[in-house]
Amino acid sequence: LPRSLVKKAARQGGSKKIPGIYYAEGYEVPKRSRQFVWRAAVEMSRNASQLALQVRFLDLHVRWGDLVRPEQNLQDAKGPETEASAFRNAFICDKKIMESKIKYGVAFGNQKHLPSRVMKNIIEVEQSHNGKDKYWFSETRIPLYLIKEYEENVEKMLLPLADKPMNVLSKLQRRQLK
Repeated sequence: LPRSLVKKAARQGGSKKIPGIYYAEGYEVPKRSRQFVWRAAVEMSRNASQLALQVRFLDLHVRWGDLVRPEQNLQDAKGPETEASAFRNAFICDKKIMESKIKYGVAFGNQKHLPSRVMKNIIEVEQSHNGKDKYWFSETRIPLYLIKEYEENVEKMLLPLADKPMNVLSKLQRRQLK
């Protein structure tokens, strides 16, 4: 485990579970997440070549293709492309952080019917006053390009707000900052 997590767990005296560790039922040994394995390997690197190997390992596992919006003409595609086609008209309109889990509210625009593979991952449905539904998904069930676009838009909105004094913000802007 990374040193910072080990120190934090030691301060808590083992009274709380460590996030990122998968605790099995029974007598099985808890398993570390891939992220923790990589972070610990980076911390234990003694020279540049070992660190370079860890960077290559990270690059190998990052899904770079998922960060770019796929082409709109995927009607006859099969496999992972069909997952992207299910989110072709979707956009993220809200974000919730509950405990250590992140949920995103997704609106599908004028898309009437959602495939069953998308419907089974919905956590909750929120009806708005204008008749548009907002579907809440876990962050792991949403294509990365949608999350990237949403986070970039939020960042663009918050940068001009940082220059204003807090008492000049509108009610909507104060709610968005919370």
